[in-house]
Amino acid sequence: MAKRQARDGLIIDAEPDAEGMGPPRVSVGQRVIDFTPPPPEQDVLDSPLVITQRPRVILPQRTWLDGCFDGFLSFLRTEEEAKRQDAHRTIAELIAMAWPRALAGLRQKGWLTETANPVRPLRHAQQLIAPLEKMIGVPPQLATERRALEILLAMILRELAKKLSERQGTEFVFESRSRVHGLIGYKHERLLKAITVPDERFETIQDIFNNYYQSTHYYHCSLLTRDFPINEGTLFGLYCRAVFFMARVDRDGTLRPKPIRARLPRRDRILFLLTRDKALRRRYGRDPDYAARIRALVRAFPDGH
Repeated sequence: MAKRQARDGLIIDAEPDAEGMGPPRVSVGQRVIDFTPPPPEQDVLDSPLVITQRPRVILPQRTWLDGCFDGFLSFLRTEEEAKRQDAHRTIAELIAMAWPRALAGLRQKGWLTETANPVRPLRHAQQLIAPLEKMIGVPPQLATERRALEILLAMILRELAKKLSERQGTEFVFESRSRVHGLIGYKHERLLKAITVPDERFETIQDIFNNYYQSTHYYHCSLLTRDFPINEGTLFGLYCRAVFFMARVDRDGTLRPKPIRARLPRRDRILFLLTRDKALRRRYGRDPDYAARIRALVRAFPDGH
């Protein structure tokens, strides 16, 4: 979200319009949509997650030359090497989040520092959004790093689901939670046309955005943990509806007629999801009409970076 300064009811949006055009917006007392809503309270652990099972990932030993590349020789580092180093740091941060006892060793070996990598106790799945985004963005030539990130994320998410099941007294499944939030968002979206009161419409749009936001993230989590799919291909359809709606929402709560392409997931993200959605792949292989609809959906997302 844009950085804002609030003083005497004045809100200043310091970033340009969503299309990248126009001067900063200035409005008095205007409410703005929260584009990073907090997780549901029932999905937050009372105490930080600590995993006792050792992670199956070993980071390479850093040398004095690695430190030089991070410092005054950074201009000599290739793009691939920079991405590899970034992936290694993300791996180290994940280990530190879920295996706190490993933190001292990671700092001693130079993978993490106290100033740049503060300890972040893990209590809910949204704290894994940034590492998940980095994992998806790892290029194909760094398949080892990408696989290590995926293994760690899956281990953490499974343990998190286990702890949430114990806390709530019922089985916590990311696939089911994604569907629940997606269907709530869809239900409220269908009622949106009948709402004309500005304040009520704003609250409804924020509520839809909140549910779609949780639905899309839990869909990612369900694919990483390989939850058993209940219905074939329905989550991907809800995911597409959610991201297209969220890409239409302006900061002031108005809906654009079309999604802002810059805010849509890139096609490589969609292909990442398709290759991991077991239910969708089964239906795709035996239903030609469904396969054609999926191909059309994929083409609707922007290509490139």
